[in-house]
Amino acid sequence: RLSSGSLRNRSSPLTKAIVARDKHRAKTTMDATSARTPCRKRSLTTLYETDDYVAVDKPFDMRIDGPAQSQDEQTLEQLVRAAVPPALAGEVRHCHQLDYATSGVLLYALSRKAAAAASKCFEKRTAKKQYLAVVWGSPAFSETRCELGVCQDPTHDFRMMCGDRDAVWPAPDATAPKADRDLRKKKRRHSGPAATDVRVLERGTYRGRAVAKLLLKPETGRRHQLRVHCKALGLPIVGDATYGGDDGAPRARPAREDEKTRR
Repeated sequence: RLSSGSLRNRSSPLTKAIVARDKHRAKTTMDATSARTPCRKRSLTTLYETDDYVAVDKPFDMRIDGPAQSQDEQTLEQLVRAAVPPALAGEVRHCHQLDYATSGVLLYALSRKAAAAASKCFEKRTAKKQYLAVVWGSPAFSETRCELGVCQDPTHDFRMMCGDRDAVWPAPDATAPKADRDLRKKKRRHSGPAATDVRVLERGTYRGRAVAKLLLKPETGRRHQLRVHCKALGLPIVGDATYGGDDGAPRARPAREDEKTRR
């Protein structure tokens, strides 16, 4: 629960809204490449709102902020700003991050005070997050925990990798050139210890290959953490062109249990 003082739901607690929604979302993650078409969604699906916060359903292949790459593209932040009262539009701030290709719940604050309160929850790891991912392979476990550190790949500005921060990016020497010191400090900020709890929910096949649906609970929030941890376990995420190979699989979520029942 956030501590801003006015966090109340019109139907259920925020944590229930996010947990319930996350249980039914697949997190298929890929890099933005020139071959991919950004989401053209123009409407916003609101999952939860109060005077201070709004939780929305982020589609896959949509940027949460930043400049649009084309006239047809809209960011999630633009959709949120258009949906809230005009007086609040300038105060909208996202409280955490989701990758461009990842779908799921994203929490926005409607004031600086609310954003600060929410950010502290994520910084102190009192906010609990969980994700669904469909991965290639048949896990040899039913539950496990991956505690490999996550670091910036020294050969690529965008990619991450599993490794020890001090081994991959040693602390800069005081006598080193300033540019080198600044680079190492930046890379070290995005690198460090990481932990993810993994549980197998379902097993099956897709396109003739073994797949599994995993529940992922990250204890830390390193960039691309879930993607590189799945790869390290030998279970790359289906559709992840960066860490799983260009398998050509579509980016989508599996059917929810209630959807299966209706079929």
